[in-house]
Amino acid sequence: MAKVFYQNDANPSALKGKTIAVFGYGSQGHAQAQNLRDSGYEVIIGLDPDRASAKQARADGMTVVAPAEAASAPTGSRFSRPTRPRPPFTNPPSSRI
Repeated sequence: MAKVFYQNDANPSALKGKTIAVFGYGSQGHAQAQNLRDSGYEVIIGLDPDRASAKQARADGMTVVAPAEAASAPTGSRFSRPTRPRPPFTNPPSSRI
């Protein structure tokens, strides 16, 4: 059986004073980055500075840096990948290949 973790199971002070890099600023990355920032953590966004989402991140008050710089700077990283359509999980596994 899976273990369920709750808010009291976490140690938020473990990340205090550290920079957290979020790679990507799409549907997941922006929400996670803003949540971390609003919770008092220092967040940078690793993203091509010319992308439209980088402009949105700056407009939201985020610091945008090139991905290579973001990867070398932080203590913690969060990778956000694009949300892609998935086949229904009711399909038998052989039909998903």
